[in-house]
Amino acid sequence: MPGAGGKELTRENAEETAYVINEVDPDFLRIRTAAVKPGTELYDDFRRGEFTLCSDDEKLIELRTVIEKAEGVDTRLVSDHMINLLQDVEGSLRNEKSRMLGLIDGYFAMPERERRMYQAARRMVRVSKPADIALYLRLCRVRRRFSGCDKNAEKNRKQKTTEFFDKLEESVLIRKSVSKMITNLKNDTQIH
Repeated sequence: MPGAGGKELTRENAEETAYVINEVDPDFLRIRTAAVKPGTELYDDFRRGEFTLCSDDEKLIELRTVIEKAEGVDTRLVSDHMINLLQDVEGSLRNEKSRMLGLIDGYFAMPERERRMYQAARRMVRVSKPADIALYLRLCRVRRRFSGCDKNAEKNRKQKTTEFFDKLEESVLIRKSVSKMITNLKNDTQIH
């Protein structure tokens, strides 16, 4: 679980995980990146300052260390949870190690600003892999450009909203007036 040791134990967490994998040679290793949730003991430790969260990059370095130090095992690494930053980093530690390390290294080769934007977009479920970030950012720019194109768009929207509520109010007033007329007619016929 990348990040489970916090900043203080990040290296030890990665190395000990790799040690256990090498000793046990499990069929698979499911990656679940540590997340601190309210109501847990770890959250309480965090709030008291006894546990320091790892950044996304630090958690990914831990995962890279685990993959790199896993030797001679036929373990399949599975990364099938949304909380994992790079879900594509999965496969056989024997046969696909270099591909998985390449994906992590490719992420770290991105400019820091782009990595941060990817992290934010990933957490908002807008992208699923680093290659998606360029397209996502382009779409955001296009959306901003077109939303600002029609300078009258906001004015038109406000005008249509005002017209809608005016008609709604008019409709309500007409109904009340008709209802009052009907009530008056009923009262008039009952009196005579």
